[in-house]
Amino acid sequence: MTNNNKMSSWGSIINAVKTPLGFFTLVVLILEGVLLVTAKSTEKISILIPIGLLGLVVVLVFAIAWRKPHVLYGWQPATVNLTFLETDPHISETLRKLEVDPIDVDLDLTRCSYKICDKKGNVKHSGTPNLTFDKGGWTFKVDEDIGPSDSIRLELVECNGQKWKVRPFLPSRTDQRAIQINRNVER
Repeated sequence: MTNNNKMSSWGSIINAVKTPLGFFTLVVLILEGVLLVTAKSTEKISILIPIGLLGLVVVLVFAIAWRKPHVLYGWQPATVNLTFLETDPHISETLRKLEVDPIDVDLDLTRCSYKICDKKGNVKHSGTPNLTFDKGGWTFKVDEDIGPSDSIRLELVECNGQKWKVRPFLPSRTDQRAIQINRNVER
């Protein structure tokens, strides 16, 4: 085998390891190979040790897949870009929601809140959201342990008291609309 073929083989192996499960599998296979070769070449290690280790790994992966399956395939919640829609009850229904320029929304980061709920609606986490003004708009990044089927609820408050609400959404969604919920504050 030439050096180019060896390098492309290693490259394809490295490219295949893109998730935590893939990395874990690669490490276990290497360890199993070393233990099997050592067990066959010497009598110091019983052949039952590599077989027992492989059985333990299978049980551990099953337990992880049962409790938190999303961690096996490297799932990460998306960063959510927020769009702000102002409601005006004095105009027609079709024109009622007008987009507000994000630069005009001065969020009071200490008064904003979020809730993360499981499939059944039970609150798993709540607190102050990780909001940043980035790329010309407000973004929200989930820092908590969250699964792909959990829902996120946001309530945003500006320094002037204006409130905005984001309807519940899945953490894989990248764009969300914040709807104005109290119109008694002038811009």
